[in-house]
Amino acid sequence: MKISAIFDRLSRRIVSAARLLPQNRHGAVALMFALLAPLLILCMFGAIDVTSMNNSRNQLQSATDTAALAVSSTDSENPNTTEATLKSLAASMLQANFKGGTPSLTAFSLCTPVQTADCAKVNGNPTVTNTVSMTTSVKGSCWVPLVLPGVCTGGGETAPVYASNTTNIGFAANIQMNMLLDVSGSMIVGATTNDVNLISTWVTNNWSQVHYSGDSSQSKPCAFACHDEGPTPGSTTPSDVQTGLTNAHAAGATTRYDVMISAASALIDHIQTEVTSGPQAQALSKNTYGFNVYSLSDNLVAPTAAYTNTNYSGAKTAISNVQLGVDTHMNEYLPTFVSDIGAGGTGNSSTSPLKFVILVTDGVESDFYKDFYSGENGNVGCNNSSNLASDPAWSYYTFTGCYASPINTAYCTQLKNNGVVLAVLETPYVPLTGQDPNEQLYELFVRHNLYPSGPSGPSAVSTALQACATTGYYYQANSSAAISSGFTSLTDKFLASTAYVKQ
Repeated sequence: MKISAIFDRLSRRIVSAARLLPQNRHGAVALMFALLAPLLILCMFGAIDVTSMNNSRNQLQSATDTAALAVSSTDSENPNTTEATLKSLAASMLQANFKGGTPSLTAFSLCTPVQTADCAKVNGNPTVTNTVSMTTSVKGSCWVPLVLPGVCTGGGETAPVYASNTTNIGFAANIQMNMLLDVSGSMIVGATTNDVNLISTWVTNNWSQVHYSGDSSQSKPCAFACHDEGPTPGSTTPSDVQTGLTNAHAAGATTRYDVMISAASALIDHIQTEVTSGPQAQALSKNTYGFNVYSLSDNLVAPTAAYTNTNYSGAKTAISNVQLGVDTHMNEYLPTFVSDIGAGGTGNSSTSPLKFVILVTDGVESDFYKDFYSGENGNVGCNNSSNLASDPAWSYYTFTGCYASPINTAYCTQLKNNGVVLAVLETPYVPLTGQDPNEQLYELFVRHNLYPSGPSGPSAVSTALQACATTGYYYQANSSAAISSGFTSLTDKFLASTAYVKQ
């Protein structure tokens, strides 16, 4: 029977006996009451003590659990966080979540792959690793230690109440790293201003070599970043774009495609270095890594079976095998990509890996011929005078709503809702000026949709890509060096968060 129930029964008897005192002429009840009253009073206070102690203990345990979770989460996000910082966090969280007293952090032990000083102290067992362990106490009330020694020790307001928690941190996560590389023709423009000038000079000196197979009579050069140049849909082929890349190299130029492929390959080396000898290697080396390389242009190219969830070497081979395409049909093939990636997992097994996607693109969706000639995608066809209007932001006539639209962020939202971390590395278009819109497809169809507010306004594509990325995972690269650093900074941010609280 609970002490509180005993107290209730005895209280009723005391009251009943007190009522009988005036009626009992022999004083038997009075004698009984006199003998039992001290014990009954002690039992009453004991019941009060038990209730108070249990409440304090439950509240302290809850505060301790919250503090341990906060410490574990912080350490999992940044394994290099010092023990002193984490201990201070534990103390502040303990106080913030315990009301009506001042709890103490009586013991604190941290044993992780980075912070190893306490590994031999956790429960006296040096094999208990990847844990945060703490013991807490608070003063409780206990007025009857002699009568009820099993309830508490000490007396008055000095009786301690204890709580403890040991939380495991998972530093052995299963991680799936996915690259989605834009390999459309626009990625073979010069990577820097100097590269653009080298290509321009080469075109001037080699005019006859820049015509594409779709239209040998074309008087204007398609140069190196052509999308469907010619009088019929699909006239430009991937081999034409590859020829443009070859010509760019002949000019001594480096293209954005070159930088992207080189940086993607270097990223694999970077990850391997971080895992084996980097500042967080003790934690990162416990993870299991798999790599998938996708490319996106006229269609989505998924990794072959030999390069699915592959290792470092396999990932670099897959990157080197990526082939150039022509157009960028992101919005057409992203649903397939979202389905192929699937849901992100917990990281605690090979069948439930943490999933990371890094999308590298200029973000320009090109459905020029689908819309311009055939009127697909719900349009009547952009090759229609009703679509030609004056654009005051750019001071010329332009076809609007036909070409170079931004990415559809709904697909990004779906990926993120599936628990996938989506990083976006943008290699942005620059708003070219000073060309005749009647002679340049870029000005006639593209520029208005990229920069609807004019040359000094924001890029609609950049805005969409930033919204596309998981918070904190957007990076705009405006130079070759920035493309490389963008790869590493976005990936390092993800790797730093791959540890997880197991319980």
